Amino acid sequence: KKMSQGQDRKESVIVVGAGLSGLAAATALGNAGWSNVKILEARPRLGGRTHTEDVGGTGAMVDVGAAWLHGDKKNPVAELCKKYDVAYVDHSMMKKGPHMLVDLPSDGKNDRVVWTEEEKAAYLGMLFELVPTMKPGVSAKDTFEKFLDEKGVKDSTKRIRSLFAMEGPIGGTAGPMDDLNVYYPVNLETGRLCGGYDQLPVGGFSALVKKMSKGLNVETKKVVTKIESVKEKRVQVTCADGSTETADYVIVTVPLGVLKKEKIAFTPALPKAKTDAISKLAMGYYEKVIMVWDKAWWKDSYKDGVLLVNKNVNGMRVFPDFVDITDKLGQPAVVCLYNGGFARHAQDTMTDEQMVEMCREMLARACGKKLKDIPKCKGSLCTRWRSDPYAYGSYSYITVKGTPQDMHEIAAPAYDGHLLFAGEHTIPEHNASVHGPVISGLREAMRIDGNAKIDGVTPGVIPKE
Repeated sequence: KKMSQGQDRKESVIVVGAGLSGLAAATALGNAGWSNVKILEARPRLGGRTHTEDVGGTGAMVDVGAAWLHGDKKNPVAELCKKYDVAYVDHSMMKKGPHMLVDLPSDGKNDRVVWTEEEKAAYLGMLFELVPTMKPGVSAKDTFEKFLDEKGVKDSTKRIRSLFAMEGPIGGTAGPMDDLNVYYPVNLETGRLCGGYDQLPVGGFSALVKKMSKGLNVETKKVVTKIESVKEKRVQVTCADGSTETADYVIVTVPLGVLKKEKIAFTPALPKAKTDAISKLAMGYYEKVIMVWDKAWWKDSYKDGVLLVNKNVNGMRVFPDFVDITDKLGQPAVVCLYNGGFARHAQDTMTDEQMVEMCREMLARACGKKLKDIPKCKGSLCTRWRSDPYAYGSYSYITVKGTPQDMHEIAAPAYDGHLLFAGEHTIPEHNASVHGPVISGLREAMRIDGNAKIDGVTPGVIPKE
């Protein structure tokens, strides 16, 4: 039910968080004539987990958080990019495949073993047999191990290769394999993409953030610590600097990680169903090591832009994906993507320098070279979303204790409809994406006013193709 049809647009709204869901909510309300809308953002910048940075002063502008526009058909973010003249380009990572796959054995006998086309086809073919064995409430790790046991795969090399092939396609969920409820993403109950091909915005997503936020009332360095229901159905927001603001509606768009850490005190307490739902979801870790060089020394070794490296340490996939982003940046660069359990381990135990050196050594070996024979990076950058105090991770996933319904539960309004929630963790069909937050922000704006709208963005879940 719509709480208002815009009859009284003098009412006030506070949006907590200036990520894409917060910007979308404020934009949609503004388009419906709401002039008293303010965004409170904890960081000194806008965009949340959508942020473009210069890598080591090289001038290479890279998205350190969200980077992909997941599908260019029926994607509201693609429409926003067109509206704001933000160009995007496709990348071979999403078009060509299977990509070059290399083992880096730890036996000391081989520097690298390149998978043959037949081997790739055989191992990837296992995925089709694996999917029907997946059950809700069972972790990816247990599902994979049981599957391999039943197939009689005992040889350690074959087993490691099998696990690498099975984990690869779901690594993007960012959840550790021992906790990820693998049934839902694989069966497209959650995290659904749009049609078409994945794209990379030219110059990074910060260009879109800058244009979307133009004209909006945003205060930065406002760390919200308390939200309480007060008289006359209004909601008061308190910040770490002691300031308070009161509004008719508050839309909370902070990441799931902030809710899980209970960084905001709610008075009265949030309903048990909502706090239970928050506990059954978790933040995944999808981190990057970005390396920039003067020369693309690897070009002769792998040409389609993606190199998958199978190095297994203590059952973890170590720095598995190396993506050439030279064409996007205009200068030689590779980004190493890593996630899940290894990301959790690396973030907690390794320095940036150690990560860069390990990635350089692995990339050199995977390209058939020695570390001493490749140049040092001109600049590098390691992301740290796991410890980021305004995120505590990259994006949400469903644990073995959860279901997609938990995301719907977090999205439910509280305080008689005056406290609302948006963000990728509130829209199971499109969590862990850039378009999910935009759709959720519009959804909450429309709860307040049915006339809320964003040009080019269709409300509701994008239908399956």
